[in-house]
Amino acid sequence: MRNLIIFLLIFSTNLVFSDAESKYKDFKYIYGEGKGVTKDDLRNYMIKVIEDNPSCEPQYVDQSVNDKSKYFLMCGNMKKIYWTKEDMKSGATKKIPKHLSESAAITQCENLAKSNLTNPTTFSRNFWGTKVAKVGNARSTVIMKIKAKNKLGNQATYSVECLVGNGASDLVKFEQI
Repeated sequence: MRNLIIFLLIFSTNLVFSDAESKYKDFKYIYGEGKGVTKDDLRNYMIKVIEDNPSCEPQYVDQSVNDKSKYFLMCGNMKKIYWTKEDMKSGATKKIPKHLSESAAITQCENLAKSNLTNPTTFSRNFWGTKVAKVGNARSTVIMKIKAKNKLGNQATYSVECLVGNGASDLVKFEQI
């Protein structure tokens, strides 16, 4: 009797599908399959991501153009959820990324600017000339004017623009003015 109950529990567990699994089992908009990653792998992982991010209405799955080791799910709200093969293997799911706070975005941009200076200890930011704008994919554009000593030891003013957030930070513009 005990074995029959265990068998019925295992059998009934295998018959239970999540709402997302039954809804998206035939989802066709999956691209980017390749070395060791099949459409089924991407679909199955997409379903796990959707279960953890119910506000995401899937549009398509694809491989990142900039980083071939990453894949993403494009949600209907134009948010992207990225993951790697390692995430798929481990079963770890990602969440819809959130924007950095203004102060965190500014700090990341300051650090990028300092890394491009000859004399980073002389760095000073013009607080009134700093602007932060939230843009797509949980990133922010930071524009600032800074002062620092150049190679010759003279005080110089620089115009800096950064794109920060969602696990990345890029120095878009760094020029002496």
